[in-house]
Amino acid sequence: MTYSSDGELLHFGEVECDHVRHSLERVLGKGYPEKRQTALGTALGMVMAHEIYHMMANAKGHTGAGITKHSLSAEEMLAGELAIPDAARKAVQHGAGSSH
Repeated sequence: MTYSSDGELLHFGEVECDHVRHSLERVLGKGYPEKRQTALGTALGMVMAHEIYHMMANAKGHTGAGITKHSLSAEEMLAGELAIPDAARKAVQHGAGSSH
């Protein structure tokens, strides 16, 4: 989650690793620890990319698809490939060029 103060998004946040891990375990089960660790690393990277989008674009909302949509399923995180929608790219470029 990206934190905010007085309605403004801050440039730091938090990833609830246990929540991501539990979501993955529902799909992967508890076997194959090496596969689980790799999957967790991939999923955490995707969640961080999602949150960094909010921070860099100063965007409270979400897109309809890709890594910047409202929520990511375990299956999507396990696939490891989610597009960055054009609208999100433009928002990040605009946000990075502003003085937030």
